[in-house]
Amino acid sequence: MCGICGVYDPRGRIDSDVVRRMNEALRHRGPDAEAVKAFDHCVLAYRRLSIIDLETGDQPMTEESRNSWIVFNGEIYNYKELRRGLEDRGHRLTTRSDTEAIVHLYEESGLDCVQVLNGMFAFAIWDEAEQRLLLARDRLGVKPLFYRINDGRLVFASEIKGILADTAVPRSINYRALSDYLAFQNVFGDKTFFEGIRNLPPAHLLVAQRGTVDVREYWDLRFSPEITDERQAIDEVHDLLDDSVERQLMSDVPLGSHLSGGIDSGTVVMTASKKLAERLKTFSVYFEEPEYDESGFIDSLYRGF
Repeated sequence: MCGICGVYDPRGRIDSDVVRRMNEALRHRGPDAEAVKAFDHCVLAYRRLSIIDLETGDQPMTEESRNSWIVFNGEIYNYKELRRGLEDRGHRLTTRSDTEAIVHLYEESGLDCVQVLNGMFAFAIWDEAEQRLLLARDRLGVKPLFYRINDGRLVFASEIKGILADTAVPRSINYRALSDYLAFQNVFGDKTFFEGIRNLPPAHLLVAQRGTVDVREYWDLRFSPEITDERQAIDEVHDLLDDSVERQLMSDVPLGSHLSGGIDSGTVVMTASKKLAERLKTFSVYFEEPEYDESGFIDSLYRGF
């Protein structure tokens, strides 16, 4: 799962102990490694759950010039292709991790590095030369990222509890968010239940530089070209699902999958099972209440694999 956090302050007054407390609040997200790295105007930290490149994938990670540093939560499914392209263009990569590919892409194309990423991610990059902090979240918002800005000082973390570990952050209810939830069982936009703490929306970047903060969208869903032929639509969904599942089977640790009684998880498990030499381990939740229990459907699905 992993977790990231940090503080940016253009005035340079950052207590690294604050970030260590924030990082400790995220301990449950990553038991395998941790680190805190301080710069003049920014401190980055992370907790790691090791999935890819168990030996050399520790963070924060940098590139050849040691100018840009990244902390990253997630997985980039096309990172092998991206790495090959970077190496062909003269970059020197020293690990097998997807994290390193991102920071090299940033050095090459700046904020546009997110355009070529296929995956689920939340990351922070500190650019020492530009004195710029970049926060980014994946297109569908699979990986979480929260932040708070006060007098130019920016605090961010994978979970709100990481931000609340900073004693300078007040704990006040956001009544507009509470109203949304009570009316619609959802909270909309960038609001959270805590006043002043925001949710970086999916497919958005946050750029903090020299005291200014800019949040911008980098992608939106487009339904084009339009497909009107049913057979073509079925074939495309099949090909996309097959490619997506295969990319997500990359791992240096054992794999497993959630399996409910529904179509979505059943389809994913069926597709994955066809691609693995060993039987895929699945994990399910059973309920005592008959109206919520899907055990019969789950058992039928599992016997089918």
